[in-house]
Amino acid sequence: MLLDSHPGHESLMVLPDFPRYRDLTTRTRSGRHAANLHVVLLDPNGTFTSEHWKP
Repeated sequence: MLLDSHPGHESLMVLPDFPRYRDLTTRTRSGRHAANLHVVLLDPNGTFTSEHWKP
């Protein structure tokens, strides 16, 4: 939907850093890249990881 209404915009999704979400981010890498969707995994200490997104 965002690709149609706002081409070129990027989206950010923040998820807790759980093994299941890590697996999903790995398995959906190509589709997320095509949609300009970045995933940030946030651990309980407030530290985050993301493949491409930087604050």
